[in-house]
Amino acid sequence: EFHSVLVVVSLIGGLAGSVPNLLYPYFIRQKGWSGPQYRRVQTYDLLFGIVVLILLDLSVWIVAAEVLHPAGMHVRTLDDLAQLFIMVLGRTVGEPLFHAGVLATMATTIIGVATGFGYMCQDNMLKLSGGAEGATTVVLSSQSRRARRRPSRLSKWKNTSPLLTP
Repeated sequence: EFHSVLVVVSLIGGLAGSVPNLLYPYFIRQKGWSGPQYRRVQTYDLLFGIVVLILLDLSVWIVAAEVLHPAGMHVRTLDDLAQLFIMVLGRTVGEPLFHAGVLATMATTIIGVATGFGYMCQDNMLKLSGGAEGATTVVLSSQSRRARRRPSRLSKWKNTSPLLTP
């Protein structure tokens, strides 16, 4: 069995050093935040995302420690985590809320990662073929100015749903 500090550091490293972080520059360019004048906005955006993830993660851990530890339970499977929500919120609210959160997390993760990897693949293919420099400008130029100013329903859901999930 591993020491809890090792597990925590590993989880933080896994989140902070994951492959989708390679996609962040593509989303920054998509927002139009290119250049040194946007450095502060980029920093705040990245820090806000990290802080929200850490707070959500810690809140689940704290609730789990408060509820499961006194009961002598351990989280080993996804069903054990669902049991935590059932113990705190009751079966009628906790179980559906947990499963809706898992579904929303999976759906938004798939959409964001698929979009980002699409940008990255297009960028790499254009650079390898000797095409346009900074291929993300090709992705951006295909969008109208109106689409950049007004987010779609899907992008609003993608950006707000992680805040609604447990």
